Amino acid sequence: ATILARDGRIDLARAMAGSGPAPPAITPDPDSIPRILTSAELEAIERTNLQRALDHCQGRISGPHGAASLLGLAPSTLSSRLKTLGIERRRP
Repeated sequence: ATILARDGRIDLARAMAGSGPAPPAITPDPDSIPRILTSAELEAIERTNLQRALDHCQGRISGPHGAASLLGLAPSTLSSRLKTLGIERRRP
C-alpha cells in the first residue's frame, strides 16, 4: 500500500471517508454478569461441554467432524483436557 499526501500531511478524516463508521465498542455491563463462578463451577461447565461435544461427534476427537474441530481446539489439546478431567470417550 502507498500513502500519498500533497503537502506532507495526511488528513485521516478525508482518507477514511467512505469506509463507513467505526462499529461501536462492546463493553459488557458489569450488572449484567450475575456472579463470578468458582474454579470448580467452571470445571463442571467445561466437563459438561466437552462431553456434549463428544456425544455430538459420536466420540470422534479429530478430523473435520470431530469434537476438537467443533470446539475450536487442537485435537491434542482436547485429548489433554479429557485426560485431565478424567473423561472417557463413549462410542455408540
